[in-house]
Amino acid sequence: MKLFRRAKHFFAHNFVWLGICSTAWLVFRSGTKPSRLRYPCQRVAMSTSSLFLGTFALPGLSRGLKRVWPGMPSFRLRHSWLAIPTVLMVALAAGVFVHGLRVNRRVLPLQTPPAVSSVLPVWHSDLPDPSHIFVIDSFPVPDTTRPYHEGLDSLLSLLAGGGIYFYKSNQALPWCDSNGMIGKNDVVLIKVNAEWDQRGQTNGDLIKGVVARILAHPDTFTGEVELVENGQWNCSFQYAQNNAENQSQTMKSIMDGFAGQGYHTGVYDWTLIGYGSHNHWVNEYDQGDTVSGYVKEDSSGMTYAKFKSIFGTRISVRRGVWDGAQYDSSRLKFLNMPVLKSHSLMGVSASTKHYIGFLDYHDIGSSAMHQRAMTQGLLGVNFGKARFPDLNIIDATWVMAEIDSGPNAPYTLATRQDILVASKDPIANDYYAGKYVIRPISWWYGHAWLHNYGRMDPDNLNTENPGSGHSYSVDSTPCGGMPYNAFHQLLVSNRDKMLAYGKHVTMDSLQMTVHLFSFRNPTGVGDPHGPVSPGHLTVDAIPNPSSGPTQIRYSLSRSGPVGIAVFDQAGRLVVRFPDRSQTAGQYTVSWNRRDATGARVAAGSYFVKVESGEQTGTVRIVLTGD
Repeated sequence: MKLFRRAKHFFAHNFVWLGICSTAWLVFRSGTKPSRLRYPCQRVAMSTSSLFLGTFALPGLSRGLKRVWPGMPSFRLRHSWLAIPTVLMVALAAGVFVHGLRVNRRVLPLQTPPAVSSVLPVWHSDLPDPSHIFVIDSFPVPDTTRPYHEGLDSLLSLLAGGGIYFYKSNQALPWCDSNGMIGKNDVVLIKVNAEWDQRGQTNGDLIKGVVARILAHPDTFTGEVELVENGQWNCSFQYAQNNAENQSQTMKSIMDGFAGQGYHTGVYDWTLIGYGSHNHWVNEYDQGDTVSGYVKEDSSGMTYAKFKSIFGTRISVRRGVWDGAQYDSSRLKFLNMPVLKSHSLMGVSASTKHYIGFLDYHDIGSSAMHQRAMTQGLLGVNFGKARFPDLNIIDATWVMAEIDSGPNAPYTLATRQDILVASKDPIANDYYAGKYVIRPISWWYGHAWLHNYGRMDPDNLNTENPGSGHSYSVDSTPCGGMPYNAFHQLLVSNRDKMLAYGKHVTMDSLQMTVHLFSFRNPTGVGDPHGPVSPGHLTVDAIPNPSSGPTQIRYSLSRSGPVGIAVFDQAGRLVVRFPDRSQTAGQYTVSWNRRDATGARVAAGSYFVKVESGEQTGTVRIVLTGD
């Protein structure tokens, strides 16, 4: 302890040595990855190094050079002894930087992501009350002329088929149920990734699709929707380069567009109340504190935002909406929408890791926060005690699968997959996305032999940690200072915390049921060769697409009443077939492309829903021509 205090006193009172050490740290920590200069520790080191170079090193260099060139202008400061280490430091920095560009070519890479796609398995758990995972595969490129997102709409239909309804409504429409998710007057917070630009942020077209469906509530939406994020060291809803078909489309422009139509939509940057000099520790509204900031509980590590929205609504993320006298927790809804990508420390960034942008780690620092997130379940505390998401939707439109650059995700290194993975269980969601979406397409720039990266495997038990700047012995990939199986440890520790707070989560594949709709095979729900979930019945349509009548085929596993209805893309009922009672077997009915009034329907996408008892099945059909 005395040695530590002496060292601290030495550096605090000797700026020259502090400057030398800061410059050395800047050179070696950034190394062959100039993108690391954006990290908080690098920014501090850069500031100290700038002062050191300008005040001591460069004048010393000038004095040293003057001995060789007498006519050179001199500085008054006498630090010529610094000339040699300064020259060496600058030369080393230049060499490392050039080497980094030569090896990794991060600016204009010559190697592009491999043209591979994930093979997404489907399975059904025979255990009681499994975690359900819903997967949309190969959805079409979003139509930027309209607000809706076909992949998201297909996900909402798949969710409804599994008993999770997007709308809380008594109307007899798809996605609607009296116990549904989003009520007409709810306050909906959508936690997005706004820490990074390009493919490192949540896809804007998906965000727009989710918000558009919330606002299209069948009972008329009168609530509020806000995008939220605590990007900690960096956050913006208005990047110049964005993750969308129109790369200039910002998150703020999306929300402003809906606001211009009269809706209460906006963005709230939690960084402005929960990071650095902006950090505010506050108490709850019922304790008389009306200041926006973060509430913390030191004993557990829980921290959460408490703020007044741009529309004047007072929100405690943990307690709910405050009306001046009491909280309404049921009115506050929370959607967790991360983008799937590699992470140099944790292996994979998805639903669980995304909660780092939920909390405020002002008092513990970035390094300790990552350690506690991995080994002590810090994020699980906030999931379990502060606010558990109503739904986790992993955006895998573009996936940053290059193992050494994430979580930064430049356009040139991302791989298009057009996949969505959703679940109420964030751990099961991450397990599936890590193992079956990002790991099979993982790659390492300049090392064509690497695939199926072990750090992305949620079942990996290799705890090797050679330290930052070294390489893992198993595959020679770079180590950022975390164990090889940091992703596994992250899921385990945070799962345990969530379970301790009574949440239903698992990373045991035997306790998961996977539902899949693939646009590669749009005539059915799930894998036609795989097991069918007990909550589904098989439905397809022939022909599909069709310019005329369509044959709807379905298979019943048991006898019971059967209801068949057709809905348009907006979820409105087009026509309902007469109810019938049928025994187990295969059946076919014909739809003549006419609505309930007998009028021929227009071309476009429609959904046929077949229900029999607790079983449901949905198929999307495309009608062409007039």
